[in-house]
Amino acid sequence: MKEEKELTIKLTKSLKEIQILLEKAGCEFVEESVLDDIYMRKEEPYQTVEELLNHSILIRREGNHFKGFTLKKKTYKKNGDIKKDQKLYLEVPDLEKGKQFLELIGYQEFFHLKQEMYFYRMGNARMSIQLIENLGIYLEYEGSKAETEEMMKNTLNQIFGQSFSNYYEKKAITYIEKYHLFNLE
Repeated sequence: MKEEKELTIKLTKSLKEIQILLEKAGCEFVEESVLDDIYMRKEEPYQTVEELLNHSILIRREGNHFKGFTLKKKTYKKNGDIKKDQKLYLEVPDLEKGKQFLELIGYQEFFHLKQEMYFYRMGNARMSIQLIENLGIYLEYEGSKAETEEMMKNTLNQIFGQSFSNYYEKKAITYIEKYHLFNLE
């Protein structure tokens, strides 16, 4: 599994304002894309939303292309910040067969997280503006190997001219809670 170092913040500025701030900070626009993540889950009792998501499989579609499955495992610090973030991607050539496979082993569609993505590069770091349908605008910052978490936070603070109360926004959890998709079973 690939371990990642990333921060995610929620923004209240417009897309255009965010793009201008990133470009002023020296970020280079790379590409835009549309992602549709279909969350698949087993009907089992879960104690927390985090546990449910750690046992879910994402089917990722980018534009008109099926990308494959994503398995995410996150562990959290006591204060709720992400302690460890691991991801495993598996390319699957056919969406329908892949979905049928998951259904045969007991997974069923849970919810979709649809987002417009605008990717930027700043040195060896990568930032993506994410306009998430029915949720808002987020910015995800994948730091370079040389950057510490503190350096990444400082970079975000400088770009946006403010400190953020949360550098570990949890988009899927926010979506699940907003639409009351999780009940203790």
